[in-house]
Amino acid sequence: MRYLAAFLLLIAGICLFYGCLEDPDMPGGVVNAGRPEVDSLKLAGAPTATTVHVSARIIKQNGSPVVEYGFRWRIEGSDRMDSVRIEENIKKDDTFARTIEGLKNKASYDIQAFAVNEYGISYSGILHVVTIEGVGVVATLPTDNAAVRGTSAVCVGKVMHEGEGEILSCGIFYSEDQQMLRKDTVYAAAVNEDSTFVCTLTGLKPLATYYIQAFVENGFGMFPSESPTGQFTTKSGLPAVGTIEMVERGYTEAILRSEVTDGGDTPVTMRGFCWGMNELPDTTGFRTEDGEGDGVFTGTLKKLASPQEYYVRAYAKNSFGVTYSQQLSFITRSDKASVRTHNIQLDTENGTVTVNGEVTYMGETAVTAYGVSWAAAGNPLVFRDSLIVSSGMGAFTGVITELKGETVYHVRTFAVNGGGVAYGDTLTTAQTPRVLDTMPSFTGGYRIAGSCAVASIGNVGYLLGGDTGPQFTDKLWSYNASIDAWQELLSFPDGNFKWQTAVGYPSQNIICVFGGVNGAQTSNKHYWYWVDKNEWEEKQVLNGPAAYHSGVGASFGFYVYFIGGRRDTVMNEFWSFYPVINYWERKADFPVKQYGGVAVAINDTIFAGLGVTNPDNGDTTGELWKTYSVRPGSSTLNGWEPETTIPSAAGKVKAGVAYKGSIYVVDDAGTIWRYNVSTKKWTQKMTLPANNRRIHCMYTLNNHIYIGLGENSSSLLRYKPVWDN
Repeated sequence: MRYLAAFLLLIAGICLFYGCLEDPDMPGGVVNAGRPEVDSLKLAGAPTATTVHVSARIIKQNGSPVVEYGFRWRIEGSDRMDSVRIEENIKKDDTFARTIEGLKNKASYDIQAFAVNEYGISYSGILHVVTIEGVGVVATLPTDNAAVRGTSAVCVGKVMHEGEGEILSCGIFYSEDQQMLRKDTVYAAAVNEDSTFVCTLTGLKPLATYYIQAFVENGFGMFPSESPTGQFTTKSGLPAVGTIEMVERGYTEAILRSEVTDGGDTPVTMRGFCWGMNELPDTTGFRTEDGEGDGVFTGTLKKLASPQEYYVRAYAKNSFGVTYSQQLSFITRSDKASVRTHNIQLDTENGTVTVNGEVTYMGETAVTAYGVSWAAAGNPLVFRDSLIVSSGMGAFTGVITELKGETVYHVRTFAVNGGGVAYGDTLTTAQTPRVLDTMPSFTGGYRIAGSCAVASIGNVGYLLGGDTGPQFTDKLWSYNASIDAWQELLSFPDGNFKWQTAVGYPSQNIICVFGGVNGAQTSNKHYWYWVDKNEWEEKQVLNGPAAYHSGVGASFGFYVYFIGGRRDTVMNEFWSFYPVINYWERKADFPVKQYGGVAVAINDTIFAGLGVTNPDNGDTTGELWKTYSVRPGSSTLNGWEPETTIPSAAGKVKAGVAYKGSIYVVDDAGTIWRYNVSTKKWTQKMTLPANNRRIHCMYTLNNHIYIGLGENSSSLLRYKPVWDN
């Protein structure tokens, strides 16, 4: 502690020594003076494109008066600095301001305030300012369609904001390119008081699409309208023609009126009417020349036929071409009516020609009848047939039936009034189909005519057993009309047979087969052939018929019917069979004893007969009988009634089928006969070729009748009844 006290006394003595020395001399001025302080730099108004008004404040002069102050600036990122100096006296807390001019538009600037005294210069913080864009805003206004012509268009732009500086020019860019990579320019003369400017584009292409963009230019540059640009399509440059008015219609002349409503882009040098008997006439045919220019004009068509339908159009022509009005049709006056044959349609499946016609003009008196007439091809044409449809005016349809196969027909419409008969155009059909077509041959071998059992279901016909000459056969064959093919199926399980009775039963898709002859023995066995499974099934015959052969049968509803046949003698038994419960019931006997012949069902009526009554001499009944259900689907039948007698010219009937409400049979001479159930009339049809006359089978399949397998031919013929007339 003694040493610490000595040290402190020493220090105190030294300080006392120096404190007693004399102060030195100081220079003149304010103690601690320095550079001034400047700040509060800010905008004193909104920037323009070339100016910025700023202000700042002298915060402290720091002992020395400010002799100079002002602002300096530079474009952001630039090394070059510009300034404006102010040398006016200024006091502490005084604010100063200036407008900085000559700036670039749409540029970023760094601005500082500064102040200078005798001690130096100081600066404020940096103020960042962006000048506005000096260009304005312009819009492309929609182009008025009325202002667009074939080679020119009037387009309009509008100055929405002028920008800064004087407008030097304005106009429209235009191009066929939507991107406007290549474009043309039209300048406007001036900007109107409403800020719009108008340009007329010339030298355009007719019927072309143009894209347009308005623009304005001032001292700061060119500013176009923003996308999307406007667009328009030029017109054709052609004139426009109004509708045609019929002023007067005569027998050989007609006076018409029309109007050129718009002359187009060049003067109309020709106008008038063109006409002809075909639609859309033009100036290359008959025409009138009825002056030039715009406005209403009239014309007279001369040397017209009567009665005749004409088509007429008004026309006008300028340097761009010819334009036409809508078409008008008219018929010259006539004592006779006027009728048209519009079209014909040949229906090869149903054997008809449908004719569409129209009575277009009544004539001077009422139309009492109209219809269709037709003739087979020949020279000259002889129209012997006619179909009366109705009377009066308007469109109509006639259907011609009972035409011949392999024939070309000429068809025309007609109309009758007090002035006589008028005819429409004659139209020609394609050749009608063949009556007979030869189908694929049967490959199952020879059969004696009449020895096979025949039945059909749907579009398939079946051929069972038969006499091949040396022996009988058990073979079962089918013919599918949908694919035109024969197929061998499962053979009959009980051996070789002939003269069996087969009936198709569609509701269960089976063939019911009864009786027949096996060698010298007659059978009473009953079999079903299941079509879908290609299987045979023997059915027990309970209280059914005794053995017989050569009967006929038919089915409708739920029942199968068996008629006539032979044992030792010809029989007239009539049996019904109900397959669902395997039930047989004997009905009242058939009126005559017969075998063979036909049995067909049409709706709920069975037609049967035309069979052989005497096996020794082959006599036939020649009579057809009918019986029908007392109610639909019932097995209770009314008694047999005589229906008709086949013409004496017909031979022994070999087979028959029902087809479209009629019965078709083939006799032993190969002649086809038709019985129309509705009219109760027989008609003799064609005779089969010689090799196909002693037939084995006859089916109704696929909207046709199939006949064939004659003793001298294995061919099956497709017969089209609708063309056998």
